[in-house]
Amino acid sequence: MGPACHRGPTAKRAKGDGADGRGGSVQRQADVENDKAPTRGRRTSAARRPSSPGAGGTRSWLRDARSAHAARGTQLLSQRWGLVQRSPRWAAYRRGMAPTSHPGRWLAGLTLLPVAGTLVAAALQYVRTDQTGAVFTFLFWNLFLAWIPFLLALAMTGLDRLRAPGWLLAPVGVVWLLFLPNAPYIITDFIHLDWMHGAPLWFDALLIGSFAGTGLLLGLASLLLVHRIVAARMGTAAGWALAIGSLALTSLGVYLGRFPRFNSWDVVTNPQGLVDVVLGRLLDPFGNPFLLQFAAAMTGGLVAAYLVTWAIGRALEGGHRGGVAQYGG
Repeated sequence: MGPACHRGPTAKRAKGDGADGRGGSVQRQADVENDKAPTRGRRTSAARRPSSPGAGGTRSWLRDARSAHAARGTQLLSQRWGLVQRSPRWAAYRRGMAPTSHPGRWLAGLTLLPVAGTLVAAALQYVRTDQTGAVFTFLFWNLFLAWIPFLLALAMTGLDRLRAPGWLLAPVGVVWLLFLPNAPYIITDFIHLDWMHGAPLWFDALLIGSFAGTGLLLGLASLLLVHRIVAARMGTAAGWALAIGSLALTSLGVYLGRFPRFNSWDVVTNPQGLVDVVLGRLLDPFGNPFLLQFAAAMTGGLVAAYLVTWAIGRALEGGHRGGVAQYGG
C-alpha cells in the first residue's frame, strides 16, 4: 500500500500537471492567435493603404504621380485649345488677321501721321497770314471736322479691345459714318484757288493740299481701324463690304456737302430737307448726270487711295500672319 499510496498523489499531481500542461498549451495557443490577429490586421490595413514615397515602391509612385499630372495638364491644355479655336480672334488669325504684338505702338504711329500733317498745315497757314494777313478759317474748321471720325474710330478700337458688345459699338459706328465725308471733303476746297490772292498760286495750292492731304489721311486711317474691327468680328467679306460701302456713301456725302451745302448734323437738325434732296436726286440718278460722274470719280479715287493705305498698313503690321492685319486679305 505504501507504493500505491505513493503513486496516488504522484499520479494526481502528474494528472494535474498534465491538465495544467494542456491548459497552458491551450493558453499559449490562444496567446499566439491573439498576437497574430493584430499582425494580420496591421498587414491588411497596410496592404489597403496606397503606397507612399516612404514605401518600397517610391519610383513607381513617382512615375504614377507624374503620369497623372501629365494627363491632367494635357486635359487642361486640350480644353484651353478648344476655347481658343472657337474664339473670333482665332478665326481672324486663320484668315490671316493675326493680332500684333505691339498694337499700342502701331496705333501711336497711325495717330502721329495726321498730327504731323496738322502741324505742317498750321505752319503754312501761319506763313500765309504773316506775309499777307489772310486767315482761311474754313480750312481749320474743315480739318477739325475731319478729326472727328478718326477720334471716333479710336474710341471704337478701345471699346473693341475691352470686348464691348456689338450693340455698344454700332451707335458709335453710325456717328462715325455720318462724319466720315468731312475727311475727304477738304479736297474740294481747291475751288477756292480762284479767289485766293496775295500769294503765289503754288503756295496756296500747297497750303490747301496740306489740309486736304491731312484730312484724307484722317479719313482713310479711321476707315482702316473700323475695317479691322468689323473683319475681326464678322469676317473678311463683311470687312471689305463695309470699307467699299462706306467709301461710296462718303462720296455721296461729299457731294451733298459741297453742292446742296448740307452738314453732317443736318441728319438731326434738318432731316426732312436732307431726305427730300437725297430721295429727289437718287430716285432719278440719270436725270442728274453730274451726280453720277462726281460720285463715280470720287468713289474710284477713294477706293484706290484706301487700297494703297491698306497695303502699306498691312506691310507695316508684319505681313500676312505676323502682324495686326485684322482687316482681312
